[in-house]
Amino acid sequence: MAGLRTRWHLDDHQQHQEQEDLTASQSNANTEAVQALRSSLVFHTGHINTADYLMNMG
Repeated sequence: MAGLRTRWHLDDHQQHQEQEDLTASQSNANTEAVQALRSSLVFHTGHINTADYLMNMG
């Protein structure tokens, strides 16, 4: 019975690790998208303060 419990624990740990990796990957993608949006706003408005204001509205 202990063998089954250990195996289940390892599977559970691996699932958590995979979820953490996925979350980190999504977070990096979101950060890149936000930075690209901000750069685009700065370019189009010509003002960093305006871009920051628009980014913080949401």
